[in-house]
Amino acid sequence: MTLRAPEGMRSLARIAQVCNPAGEFQRGRAALDTDDQVREAEMNLSEELTPGVWEVDVLSPRMEDEHPYELEVRFFGLLAEPERITEWSHGSGSPPSGALTVTNLFERYEPADIEGKVEGYRKQVDAKCEGYQDTVTHSISMDNSIRAVRVRVEMAPEDYAKTTDVGVMITDASGKAVLDTGLGMPQEEHTVANPAPNADSTSMTLHVRAAFAAKDEDYKSPVTIKIDHLYAQPIGIDVSGPGEEMAFVPGIWTEMSFELADTPPAVPDGMRPVGYITFRERGSGDVMLQVPIDIGS
Repeated sequence: MTLRAPEGMRSLARIAQVCNPAGEFQRGRAALDTDDQVREAEMNLSEELTPGVWEVDVLSPRMEDEHPYELEVRFFGLLAEPERITEWSHGSGSPPSGALTVTNLFERYEPADIEGKVEGYRKQVDAKCEGYQDTVTHSISMDNSIRAVRVRVEMAPEDYAKTTDVGVMITDASGKAVLDTGLGMPQEEHTVANPAPNADSTSMTLHVRAAFAAKDEDYKSPVTIKIDHLYAQPIGIDVSGPGEEMAFVPGIWTEMSFELADTPPAVPDGMRPVGYITFRERGSGDVMLQVPIDIGS
């Protein structure tokens, strides 16, 4: 999305937030300031786009002032099959590999730059905040191959709506909080650096505490927690297709293959490799498509 000030007019308009069809808000990141020569600002949405009606809230700094603007919304139309990579081939002596099909659904020819990485491995915890016992805790262990953990907390919108607050805290081995925040929407993620990156092993503890509008000892609110252990040295992914240009012709499907640069280390029991393959518009660098990798999900 591109926000512009009309020619010759003063404007301090900004995109305050964007709401998806499920009612989840994302804070805006585009603001005009013609007093400081900022006459154009962009905001990109590239993850978890879903069909339906989206709401873009554009505000002025003071409601009694007028701040004119022009809003342009562009859609990129690459479609991947599968939409999420959940399996790959792993032959003896060779790194994992796989295939996907990419189709350009729109009418514009799209040259692309492609990058991919295996970021680390994921632990998924399906738990419940229950009545008066409304805190979920989970221990996180790591060694010096892990630079950080990315924690994503998810609640169904109808369950989240019954809470007055959902606190998310991560404490280190000494009990000191390294993250202390609240869940501002039903689904949110935070990344915390390894507090002892040179140690052979260290641990942290995740605490998710829900406060409910009405106390009921029998009430149970499901919560899903995804904990990604991010490698200090991610594994690159080579992506190839017919020809060298990596351009997508409207309406034409393109068979592509990928192969990891190296065989990833074995992951702990109950965890699975995660990463992504990203397609960026050549020139602008805007994300046209991101295919998540979640092996064995």
